Amino acid sequence: PPHTYMASYHPSQLDELVAAGYPAYLMRRAGSKLEQLVDAGYTVQSLVNANFGVSEIVELGYDESGFTFPPEQWERAGLSCRQLKELQCSLSYLQRSGFEVKVLLAAGFTPRDLRAKGFDAKTLYAAGASVAALAEGGFGAAELKVAGFGAKLLKGAGLGALELHEAGFGVRQLREARVSASKLRSFGYDLATLVDADIPIAELRDAGFQATELRRYYPTRALKEDGEFSAEELKEAGFGADVCYPAFSAAQLRAARFSCAELRAAGCT
Repeated sequence: PPHTYMASYHPSQLDELVAAGYPAYLMRRAGSKLEQLVDAGYTVQSLVNANFGVSEIVELGYDESGFTFPPEQWERAGLSCRQLKELQCSLSYLQRSGFEVKVLLAAGFTPRDLRAKGFDAKTLYAAGASVAALAEGGFGAAELKVAGFGAKLLKGAGLGALELHEAGFGVRQLREARVSASKLRSFGYDLATLVDADIPIAELRDAGFQATELRRYYPTRALKEDGEFSAEELKEAGFGADVCYPAFSAAQLRAARFSCAELRAAGCT
């Protein structure tokens, strides 16, 4: 009978008994230790059936080089990744067990936790982490840019305009992310670059560019209609009546205190 044979078995016979199909609970009654049964290849389910505690089983893998069971064995024993985490299983243990990234995230590990273990932003995003969670988890704009995320998406996730600029996003990408002309000017972009990026005249004006600078790129009518410069402002900026007419009427130029002689010379009728 099995129990008679096992009563006198020697530890050196363990492999023989395992091969003979003796269950873990009988092996335990015969004096086998948990470590021996794990080494012999018994599953989590069979060890639980032998009344070993889950915590005991887990503790065998706390060391970085310790033994781990594959996810399917834990699942067959009715234990999810989240439950194992609640039992104080370390991320290293679960990672070595083979749990997928999306499962680790669903179990409550954060992108910051997983980043510390070498997972990159692209992998975590594919596993379900939001861009905002990645940013909160310590991934900077430069890393996220390399991972393929655009400036607009990153700004929407809470990253600042300066960080995006320093990460290497260009002026058009920053504009797509709704970075203002004032911000772009503070980053060192010149007027020619901002004009080339199709920034509205009114916004360039709000950014502090003067009519005398803008006239190099825009006609008077555009300064009036799009930049909302008045005839008075253009006169103060040094614009002559000949430049202001016919974008402004003779009456508007008179109201701006251009002289009759200036108006005549400009061809006002």
